[in-house]
Amino acid sequence: MQEATLREALSVQASEQPRIQAAQASAPHSASHSAPHGALPPAARADAAVQRLFVLAAENGLTIAQADYRRQETGRVGRWQVQMPATGTYPQVRRFLRTAQAIPGLSLDELGIHRAATGAGVEARLLFSVWFTAEAPAERAP
Repeated sequence: MQEATLREALSVQASEQPRIQAAQASAPHSASHSAPHGALPPAARADAAVQRLFVLAAENGLTIAQADYRRQETGRVGRWQVQMPATGTYPQVRRFLRTAQAIPGLSLDELGIHRAATGAGVEARLLFSVWFTAEAPAERAP
């Protein structure tokens, strides 16, 4: 019985696919690409989000000796790329990553973890991007 229901659902889905693709193709180009940009925070909030990363790391018991920042803007989207080596325990790293997920526009681009040379801790190499909508040229301060 379940197999027949599944087959029926898949056939309905397959028959709808050409109609969905046609609707997407006829949609205006700007409308299909503006929605994701609207979900990103503005640049000022992205700057605060970078600072929030360090607060969360400290709250979760991680030590950040130094970090490298790079701001990039291309068109309407920009990002802060933050590379932060952190030391702590594995549970602290996991807890930090779980709480950092709440930061709007944040993506974890790279993660490397290995045992620390001394002690029971780990050294984590974290590469984050905080994505934001870039200001239009007319909106930028002189």
